[in-house]
Amino acid sequence: MDNIISIVGKTNVGKSTLFNFLIRKRKSIVNSKKNITKNRNYGFFYIKEKKFLLIDTGGFFFKKKNKIKNKIINNIFISIKESKLILFVVDIKYGLFNEDIKLSKILKKEKKNVFLIINKIDIKNTLFNYYDFYKLGFKKNYLISITHNIGFKKLYKDIYKFFKKKKKDKKKKKIIIILN
Repeated sequence: MDNIISIVGKTNVGKSTLFNFLIRKRKSIVNSKKNITKNRNYGFFYIKEKKFLLIDTGGFFFKKKNKIKNKIINNIFISIKESKLILFVVDIKYGLFNEDIKLSKILKKEKKNVFLIINKIDIKNTLFNYYDFYKLGFKKNYLISITHNIGFKKLYKDIYKFFKKKKKDKKKKKIIIILN
């Protein structure tokens, strides 16, 4: 399947909540404790009858690694590699973290297409943190609130257009050689 999308980000930014929201099921565990999601969770969602495979990942971090945390990081990297599009979720409530910066550098190094999802915009007095996320350098930014269903119309539209364009680009790359 070509329509593969991964959700990545540091711990407790709303990755699993976004995953559950998009697939319309409570498949991923949502909890305020850190590192609940350890493996990749898979689910499907649709936009205009087009099917997408969505992958939920554990929270990214780069300090204090152990066996379990190494497994989480490994699963994030596997998910990034197998995806055509990354939904990179950050939390506007707390602003930009070192983990956000580090993960953005990894995604750029991997040359992945990234939509930056700035979550929790429904919380009062947090929009001033929005400009900090420009430092990450992603062109596609989406202000959303998963819990209040705010900001999804543009996200859905752009996901659909992204994969439609990818399909057209794939068709253009076909070269026919006729030998006489």
